[in-house]
Amino acid sequence: MTGSIALAGTTLTAAALTADLTTLQSDQSMRDGQLGRQGIQTDQFPTATFVLTEPIELSALPADGEPISVTAVGDLTLHG
Repeated sequence: MTGSIALAGTTLTAAALTADLTTLQSDQSMRDGQLGRQGIQTDQFPTATFVLTEPIELSALPADGEPISVTAVGDLTLHG
């Protein structure tokens, strides 16, 4: 996954993320192969992107490395 985010104080104002779907793996290699040819067709559409469309207000900035959980509203592009 690659991307960028922008913060203004305690508000997450922008985010753009790209995920490499060709690295998806399940517990069965045959199933993994089908992801490339059928389903989400990672052979044709190797990435998914997410762009934040609404800011996210954080109550406080987390400490470095501290996980947090928020709801993000945005545009997810999968399968082209």
